Amino acid sequence: MSEMPHFIDLFSGQIERNWMIKELLGNRWIGPEWLKEKFASQIAKNWTKMEKGFSTNAEVLAVDGSEATRTYSNRAILYIVRALGLCGPERFRDLESNCIQTRSGQEAKTYVNRRRERLELEVARKAIEALNLEDGSVVLLDGSLYGKAAHLPKDSPISEGAALALEFFESYWKLLEACRERKLLLLGVSKDSNTSFLRDYLLSQIFQEELKEMSGLPAGELLAMSSFFNRDILGRQFSRRGEAVERWKQRFGDHSSRMEDLIDEAFLARPDYQLIECFRREGKIDCPGRSMVIECQLHRRWARTIKQIERSPENFLKTYFSNSLQENSGDPTFPERALKTLQRLVDFPSIASFHVLLDERDTPMRVDTPIWTFGMSRRLIDVERSSPLEVDVEPIWKILESGYAGLRNYNVWLTEVDEEVRLRRDVVDMYESMLSKRLGLPPLIHSRGYRRVKYP
Repeated sequence: MSEMPHFIDLFSGQIERNWMIKELLGNRWIGPEWLKEKFASQIAKNWTKMEKGFSTNAEVLAVDGSEATRTYSNRAILYIVRALGLCGPERFRDLESNCIQTRSGQEAKTYVNRRRERLELEVARKAIEALNLEDGSVVLLDGSLYGKAAHLPKDSPISEGAALALEFFESYWKLLEACRERKLLLLGVSKDSNTSFLRDYLLSQIFQEELKEMSGLPAGELLAMSSFFNRDILGRQFSRRGEAVERWKQRFGDHSSRMEDLIDEAFLARPDYQLIECFRREGKIDCPGRSMVIECQLHRRWARTIKQIERSPENFLKTYFSNSLQENSGDPTFPERALKTLQRLVDFPSIASFHVLLDERDTPMRVDTPIWTFGMSRRLIDVERSSPLEVDVEPIWKILESGYAGLRNYNVWLTEVDEEVRLRRDVVDMYESMLSKRLGLPPLIHSRGYRRVKYP
């Protein structure tokens, strides 16, 4: 076979040779058939068909942000983050830019991402106050509300930015309180969520069904099995699948190959998105429709952290924010504000989450909202296990359905914000050119991965 340009011949061979490419990108089922049938039955029982054709007169504030970085030969990293809020003709915008240095590209990425998220929260809160939004209005944020809350509170490794986590959680709390006090509907909307709360709940239900088939065992042992699977395996207490299987066999013996299949599934990085797509394509769930609503539990590590704060916020601050305290030693109000932020973190509301399918050709969309949307007052730390909620989400569905305008416009409000706030390469070039001229700098030399020299 003759060589083709751009290695196309070799890439074609990889597609044919590696079946995982076809299975994963096609959102096909990977695993034993018996388990697929169980999942199909469970997801059908926990899926609700919904109606179409709604419109809304609600006032909607949509907020999104974007980020960009440029790395230079001296390891300096220029970052730019922007946030925009739109509510009808009203616009609320902000931009933050600075330089940082770090040896870790991942540290820089995490830091800049968090700065963008914080700016979005600040823009949302200030827009709410400026617009004086009231009961019945909607606040849409791009991304998961749970994901925003589940960052670990500790010093940032970036010099002169150690207190970023405290700043972030302070901004998040203020937004949550603004929405709760004004009775606003706060929604986080995600099109690319990697969470598996729904999958894990359905898997726990399948596990309980399997336990019923082992009725010959003592009730105490069945209870211990249930606790071990839900708390330790689904709770991500084991980092390796082999370790979990070995521990299971040590405690309970080798009862059934199906138990190993269930443990294997728990260790698969199968997100809810993939599960829903798989069964949608096979016609097992209705469209338009939605999944059950789940109150999301905290991961064990995060829950332990919050309990540490609850026991002694002062010790936690000294232990995990020593650099922040040092960097802000000139501000006498900083320790008190930091303690207040940590204490508020303990009281963060739990998050209710579900998935919606608005068009049979489209992909699932995840929706998060604080638990107080449904008149409840549980905290994140109080949720020991992800559980279904029997709540009315029709008002939320009507908002989302009325804002749906097709595959390329899944939400008219968020799409409009995204188009305007997105940081394109030519815009970053313009910022960089302005920076060079303003500071009278020689040509900026970039690190590898971008063109080497940028002239003003």
